[in-house]
Amino acid sequence: MSLPYFVPGIADRESLRDLARLEALAADLRAYAEGRLPTEAELAAAPLLSHWYPTPDGSAARLAGLVEGHPHVGPGGCITSRIHAVDRSYGWMRSYSRLWRLGPPVSLNDNVRPN
Repeated sequence: MSLPYFVPGIADRESLRDLARLEALAADLRAYAEGRLPTEAELAAAPLLSHWYPTPDGSAARLAGLVEGHPHVGPGGCITSRIHAVDRSYGWMRSYSRLWRLGPPVSLNDNVRPN
């Protein structure tokens, strides 16, 4: 089944999975707005992004950094999908596709920048 829309970065025939991601994102954003933040179990299962820094892509903010524990990427350098929620005080970020744990950001002393 093909849906009549195009989302940059979403491959053809991925429309139904894209809709599931959008529904999960909307549910998470609704929960955050109601004060229900990610649980310890959700955070423990989330990939870790460390030595991160903001990297705009022209239409959205993203983070680049070093990832561990991602189901499809790494370990190594990566750029997240677009950011929808961040809580640095609790060390997490919700991108389009998933919840992330945030390790330390990149510092001037770091010699690491993911490709």
